[in-house]
Amino acid sequence: MKAYTPLVLILMMTACLSGCTGDPDFGANISVTGVVADSDADFCGDEDEGTHCDTLTVSIEVTGESDFSTNMFYWEAVADDGSITSAPWVNGPDACAAGFTCEVTLDFDVADGAQLVELRWNNIFDEVDCEISGVY
Repeated sequence: MKAYTPLVLILMMTACLSGCTGDPDFGANISVTGVVADSDADFCGDEDEGTHCDTLTVSIEVTGESDFSTNMFYWEAVADDGSITSAPWVNGPDACAAGFTCEVTLDFDVADGAQLVELRWNNIFDEVDCEISGVY
């Protein structure tokens, strides 16, 4: 039986990971409360590459029992041309504690002529998204 132990462990781990839906106590709401189109943020937008910088002000309300990480790699935005831009420059706290509401700004490189229409946050286990409307 010892010869099968590593195989059983690998199969069990694969089954657990493939069915993972995240922490059931996780809960957060995000909303875009403001947009500065073609902002002058540092490290964002490049005329030579045909991009400009849009800065989104985002309110994060953490309603669950887990803290909310604002890590740049969890964010992405969808533009009206269908393009997806990820890993923005994040200004604000590294995380928002459970039970609190925090605010961050996100600087996205956006193709000239395009406008952001959706904001997504995904840490593999949980995800939250919202439309970007009425703030441009």
